[in-house]
Amino acid sequence: MDWAPKKYNSSWGKATTGTEGGVGFGANFRFIMDKTGNVSWMLFTDADKLAKYNDTKPDGKTFYTDPEACPRACYRWFKQYAENITSYSVEREQHILDSIQHVKDSIASIPWYYPNDEDYFNPEIWEKGSVTTNSDGTFTLTVGTYGFGGFKFSGGRDFSKFKYLVLNLAEAPASNGWSLRLFDANNYWGTPYQKSVNKKTTVIVNLQNMTANGKKIDASHIYILGLWDNGGSPIKIKNFYVTNNADYSPETTGINELQITDFQFPVNDNRFYNLNGQRVLEPQKGQIYILNGKKIIK
Repeated sequence: MDWAPKKYNSSWGKATTGTEGGVGFGANFRFIMDKTGNVSWMLFTDADKLAKYNDTKPDGKTFYTDPEACPRACYRWFKQYAENITSYSVEREQHILDSIQHVKDSIASIPWYYPNDEDYFNPEIWEKGSVTTNSDGTFTLTVGTYGFGGFKFSGGRDFSKFKYLVLNLAEAPASNGWSLRLFDANNYWGTPYQKSVNKKTTVIVNLQNMTANGKKIDASHIYILGLWDNGGSPIKIKNFYVTNNADYSPETTGINELQITDFQFPVNDNRFYNLNGQRVLEPQKGQIYILNGKKIIK
């Protein structure tokens, strides 16, 4: 890990140390690492630069003396770590194990992160389609003949910790052909779980009891999720989310909602974009970007 104000041009990360809980990257990164448990981290700066560091020099406005750059901050933090190493004890080991388990449980409770590498809403999983954002915050999906739009989860998504998947529509669709489909194999031509939308404005899927042709659909690895139609008739979507609430209401954190966007990454403009769809003028090494519609690591 490294960071420094951009003016020094000496690090990949362009940021400041800042203060814990306030503005800045370094201090908040250290706080997260300190609270995570048995996690090691290192200063990822060129060795020749580190060799020039001298902590006896007063604070200043250079890469090596500015506390807002990583060398001075990290040197002093690592010194503190060294001075406060505690001897082994059963209690300390258990504290570390408890911390690791807490992190595992926290991550396991989040079925996806958005936007992820490939997990944005795609209106053209099969046949040409489109999705547009409406002024009221809803989304209108239109697909081609026998078309399908939705999410493709790279590596699959684990929905098994939740009881229900809820699709809310802004209005009943004109077409009776729409169906909500979930695939537990990474193959669009496989056999999905299907639930007809008909004229409903809320569609609820019991994730613990999905079958297709007599076979149970495994909610622990859903690869494709979305909406199918004969084509030509739009459907107006409010939201998708998963929940354990008996009344099918969303959980209070809001993190379990699948996000829909009408942003389409340009295919041939030779420009870099981050995963939020924002253009990046100065891409940094080691970061993930979209270039000409494809994910790359700079």
